[in-house]
Amino acid sequence: MEEGNNPINSKEELEQVLSKLKDEDVNFDTVFKKFSENCSRPYSYSIDPRDEIEPGTGTMTVYTDTRYFRPDIFSGKSPCLICQGNILEDLLIMSRKLSSGSFAFAQANQYAFLNPDQTFDIMRTHGDFRGINFLVWPSTSHEDIREISPEDHVKSFDMISEIEKRVLFDDFNKDYGFIACQVVKNIGSALETSHVHGPYHVAIMNKHLKRIYDDIRLKKKLSRRSLSELITDFKDFRFKNTKNISFIKFFQEKNNPNLLIKDYGSMVLAIPYFMKRPLEAIIYPKNNNVQWFGELNQEQKVDLAKATSDVSYALSLIMPSLGKIYDCNIAFHTGPIGTIYAEVFTSTQRPGGYERLRFYVCEGTQYQSAEVYKRFYEIFLKGRRESRYDLEPTKEVSNYIRKQIIEPIIKRK
Repeated sequence: MEEGNNPINSKEELEQVLSKLKDEDVNFDTVFKKFSENCSRPYSYSIDPRDEIEPGTGTMTVYTDTRYFRPDIFSGKSPCLICQGNILEDLLIMSRKLSSGSFAFAQANQYAFLNPDQTFDIMRTHGDFRGINFLVWPSTSHEDIREISPEDHVKSFDMISEIEKRVLFDDFNKDYGFIACQVVKNIGSALETSHVHGPYHVAIMNKHLKRIYDDIRLKKKLSRRSLSELITDFKDFRFKNTKNISFIKFFQEKNNPNLLIKDYGSMVLAIPYFMKRPLEAIIYPKNNNVQWFGELNQEQKVDLAKATSDVSYALSLIMPSLGKIYDCNIAFHTGPIGTIYAEVFTSTQRPGGYERLRFYVCEGTQYQSAEVYKRFYEIFLKGRRESRYDLEPTKEVSNYIRKQIIEPIIKRK
């Protein structure tokens, strides 16, 4: 990391800076410039020819040795940016004060490997690799989403909405042409993955690979401008384009009602019938016309916060009772793909050899996972939300969950 970028070296100093940070005072062009100076630039890439349907469509690997120096849990390199310090003030873009007095905040990720520079494109004939990566932290108190109120968690969604607006739809974006927004939430110990430690959302804005333009232009004969209005996630868009229905509308019609875990009013939590790992789930709105975070109304944002908080809390106790380390990811699918939704990916199984070849073997059925969640919710989601987090995954709690919830369900034929 270069010197002279105003590093913040303590939580107290960070909160002082955030208390004075105003959205309107942040110039995104300046942030992009600083981000471009500090990110880990890739210098080459390769494409696996074995899964190429068309030229350039195979699995991609990007090579960037500077990413080795990023602190993360997997490497053990002082991973918490808030506790250990070393957040660059020049990359802070937003803050929101929480009811606890702490702050939610957003920053451009100083350890990213995407770059918004107009002259930067390693993809050559395979498309455009430019982009920018943001971290949205729900709380400076290092609380995860299961430990803060839904109303406080909503402030993270509000900042993601503002980032969408500023990066994708404001006038300055004409110089960058970003059209996609992908958001991922990493939760737990993350020993199966490798990321900077902390309870944050990862928001990535970028352009799409050339193969997406080519594939859709051939079928729809669309202009580049109309493409930028239509595409955000390749898999979701391909589903909608080939089946003439959004994935979530299809999912609502196809998924068995017995796999529904909880109806929050405007949001639903369910186990997908195609579950690959025990306890994987999907969160989606009943309104099929909501596409971006910025289109969610207050009720939908609060219900989304409740659903993600509840599933995070459930997994924080269920996974240890299964003898697993608490570790999962929530991936949000956004944009003009039909309907925004979130997938909950759990590290309840290590991948085997066949699964590296995309043939999955799941240790449990979809209906068992749904029953585990529903039974857990019946027992542990009662009472005041603020007090339920006093429960820790102690040996006694894990034994109770295993005896009262898991074993009766798993043994059921």
